[in-house]
Amino acid sequence: ALEVQRSFGRRSPRMSFAVILSGFDYVVTVEHHHPCLDILPTYSFCYWDEGTKALRPITLRQKLVSFGIDFNIFAEGRKIGVIDGKLISMGHNSHIKLYDETLSRDNRFMDILILFTCTVGYHKAIRKNIRRRMKGLKGKVLNHHVVDRDEMWLMKNPRRVIR
Repeated sequence: ALEVQRSFGRRSPRMSFAVILSGFDYVVTVEHHHPCLDILPTYSFCYWDEGTKALRPITLRQKLVSFGIDFNIFAEGRKIGVIDGKLISMGHNSHIKLYDETLSRDNRFMDILILFTCTVGYHKAIRKNIRRRMKGLKGKVLNHHVVDRDEMWLMKNPRRVIR
């Protein structure tokens, strides 16, 4: 639902991933952005670092020139690592290198990066799916946009009185 909402606002597909990890109290939302003329995608999310008790803004910026799909990883504006995508792979085969010692030892943070990296090979298909849902909502295609029950649960007000 958030993808479609943001895609209509921007008039082009915008991906949004909700990461729910076992034993982690927070839902991490990875957002898709195009900062410069829709050329290079950027993804961002906030991560609650339990070790330092701080909320850390993380940015993943695709490299302009690379072999494969590569990203630089930034935390608080400073480069902390890279995702090195292979040129030829099935899905998306890559290596993650982190220079920040505390985050590289944080299994939950690494799980988020691994899950994001697994989606990269499917981004083109995801954008196509979002376009199809947008056309369906505009009435140009005979289908409808169905929001899953679990997604609706994530959208509920956390301060509501549970009945």
